[in-house]
Amino acid sequence: MGKGIFGWCTRQGRVYCLSNEKELKIYRLKNTNVRKFDFDVDGNVWVATYGRGLLKINPVSAQVNEFLIDEKRNKISENDINTILSFNSSYLLVGTVNKGVQRFDFHTEKFTPFLEKGQDNSPLFVRCMIKTDNQELWIGTEEGVFIYDLRTNDFVNLKHSHNNPYSLSDNAIHSLYQDKEGGGVWVGTFFGGGVSYFHNSFTQFENTIRNLVKLNKWEKYQ
Repeated sequence: MGKGIFGWCTRQGRVYCLSNEKELKIYRLKNTNVRKFDFDVDGNVWVATYGRGLLKINPVSAQVNEFLIDEKRNKISENDINTILSFNSSYLLVGTVNKGVQRFDFHTEKFTPFLEKGQDNSPLFVRCMIKTDNQELWIGTEEGVFIYDLRTNDFVNLKHSHNNPYSLSDNAIHSLYQDKEGGGVWVGTFFGGGVSYFHNSFTQFENTIRNLVKLNKWEKYQ
């Protein structure tokens, strides 16, 4: 996060910055549907948008740079980004509507595929991503959760199984959050799936639907 920055919010194509000195700055992004933002180690603000791809805001100069996944703009949806995750000083990860996860290199300012397609070879719709304390990257998609082990570079896809009451409650993943106390991961799903909770030490999760709680076990798909 940039020096002195307290918080950010978005509304009507604007990004608001409130510093620790209570100075309010407004960065106007005309005709921009903002989805999410994150910060790099240099304090720059990176903004995920629909249609305009990835934006970079310099909080000092207020300069805005635009980076498109599809520079030819063949399809507007090719530049629809749902989420971003500043990974390290070299790159950030971009979760898209129909290009899966792309890696954006800070130095080359180019996108390269990280995880574009699912098991059926169709483009992944990515809604959320988190990096956990045990060096795993969790990716929430419309095809369940993809877990990338940063130590072994292996992927695992966790899905709902209609014939298995102990599987993930639903494949449409809308949110991910790691518990700061227990280290488990909370998974918010759609279509009545409710909230699932996973903890590595027990290899099981709880599904909470309309105040009904049951213990379930993850089913893994290679």
